[in-house]
Amino acid sequence: MPRTIRLSSDQARIGARLRAARRALGMTQAQIAAACHISPQAWSGWERGADNPDPLVLRRAFKSFGISLDWVYAGSLASTGSELAAKLR
Repeated sequence: MPRTIRLSSDQARIGARLRAARRALGMTQAQIAAACHISPQAWSGWERGADNPDPLVLRRAFKSFGISLDWVYAGSLASTGSELAAKLR
């Protein structure tokens, strides 16, 4: 009998924030995955909350976009650039 996999609420929130950040940047999943040097399938898994994102990959890639890991993991926009933060609100 197949098991149902339940996502944690944290994983779902992180995925939603990644999706929001990508959309605020005006990027496709393929574009942001390329910027992060990962496969589009990996990025998609992160957005869906099916997989946990690698914080080292995100930190390296998001530094150039002005997205803080505080936003991704905690929902805090304090360290995110003001223009991007306005789009994410």
